[in-house]
Amino acid sequence: MFVTINLENYEAGLVEKVIETYNIPLEFAKGPDEAVTSDDDYFVKTDTEETLYLEEGFKRILKAINSDNRELFSKELHPAEQVEFLRIAAALGVTSETTWLNNDLRAEMPKWQKRIELPLEGVGKHDIRYKLIAERVNTMPGHDEIDIFIEDHLGVVVQDIVRVEQETVKSQKTTTVEHENKIVSVKLYTDETSEDYTYDYTIRVYDDGII
Repeated sequence: MFVTINLENYEAGLVEKVIETYNIPLEFAKGPDEAVTSDDDYFVKTDTEETLYLEEGFKRILKAINSDNRELFSKELHPAEQVEFLRIAAALGVTSETTWLNNDLRAEMPKWQKRIELPLEGVGKHDIRYKLIAERVNTMPGHDEIDIFIEDHLGVVVQDIVRVEQETVKSQKTTTVEHENKIVSVKLYTDETSEDYTYDYTIRVYDDGII
C-alpha cells in the first residue's frame, strides 16, 4: 500500500507554464528518483541540480507567484488555470486556501487529493516522526479506495492499518473494473509485523430507497 504522488500530464504542463512565467530555477520531473522517494514526481533545481520533493517545489513556486500579489499570475494564466494550479497546491497541503476566483479549491481534487495527517507521538527512532495518514488512492482503472496507514517524515509507508473500498470488486479486466454495488469492502492490517491484511470484511450499505 505504498502511496505515490504523480501529476497528470495537463497538471505537469500547467506547473511548467508557471515556472516559465516566473523564470523560477526549477524543472519538473517525473518519478521515479531514488534521491527523493520511490516513484513520486519531483523537482530539480536547475542552478544546483538538487532534487526537491513535489511539495517543497510547490512551496517555492507559490512564494514566487505571491511575491507580486499574483499580478503576473492573474495576467498570464487563464482563470481556469489559476484555479487548477492552486487546487493542486491545496491538494498537496502547500496552501490552506479554500477559494480562489469564487471557486472551491477543495472540490474536484485530483486522485491523490489532499490527505488527512495526524502526528503520532512516542513512536519512531532517531528523532524520526511518524504520521497517521488517510488518503484517497486509485489502485486500478475505475476503482478508488481510502487507505489509512502510518508514514515517516520521508513519505515512506511504515505500516498499513486499513483499506476501505467503496464497492467490492466483482471482476477486473485490463482497463475496467466491475463492482458489486451497495457493498463496502474493508481490509484490516492488525498484525504490525506482517504486510498482509489479517481480516477482510464486506459491509452491506443501508439503502433507504431514496434516490
